[in-house]
Amino acid sequence: MSGNENFRWGIIGTGGIARTFARDIAYLEGHEIAAVGSRTIMKSQEFTDEFPATPFGSYEELVASDVDAI
Repeated sequence: MSGNENFRWGIIGTGGIARTFARDIAYLEGHEIAAVGSRTIMKSQEFTDEFPATPFGSYEELVASDVDAI
């Protein structure tokens, strides 16, 4: 990660805690929600309607992605 890139977060799950965390990340300069993983792609896609990110239909896909932290 170079000095000009955002820190890329991955979020596991799409429930209330995940949404609260995503809202908090949105306020931080230099950070972004890059991906979200859920047990179904539909739930991930619904989440990314509110928080733009790459949706994954499994936790394993999220872990294998190029996010900086989960």
